[in-house]
Order: sequence, then C-alpha cells, then structure tokens
Amino acid sequence: LLPPGAFLGVAEQAGLMGDICTWVADRALAQAAVWSGLPRSPRIFVNLAAGELADPHLADRWSAAADRRSVSPGRVTAEVSERLL
Repeated sequence: LLPPGAFLGVAEQAGLMGDICTWVADRALAQAAVWSGLPRSPRIFVNLAAGELADPHLADRWSAAADRRSVSPGRVTAEVSERLL
C-alpha cells in the first residue's frame, strides 16, 4: 500500500490531480452502486484535493460519474480538510 502523502504532492505538481479525483469519484460511486442494494447502505465520503475546489468542472465531473453508475450524487459526500481551509 502506498499512503496518500507519498504520492499526492508529486501528482499535484504533475497536474494529475484532476484525473485522480475523477477516478476516485468514479470508484466511490461504483461502490455506492454496489451497496445500494443493502437494507441500510452506508454513505461514502471522499476527500477533495486543494486544487479541486478551484476547478469549475468539479461538479460536472462528479455528476457525470454518478450518471455512469446510475447513483444519486447525494450518496457520496465530498470533504475538505480543515487544514486546507
């Protein structure tokens, strides 16, 4: 396993955070789709990177990922760390 601190800084410098965050959104929504059949399906929380907050396409990417997985976007909550704020 590779902890986030070991690669996120490099990914951010390389301009890959948008792609990583899109992948994370898709995977989170895919898991929400799997869990949607459970009697009490858990909510999913995803941490956002600092640069993602300034991305004008952030909501569109999340919405598209939710549409691909046929999951209500409300099943996943985006989080922002206090340190980031």
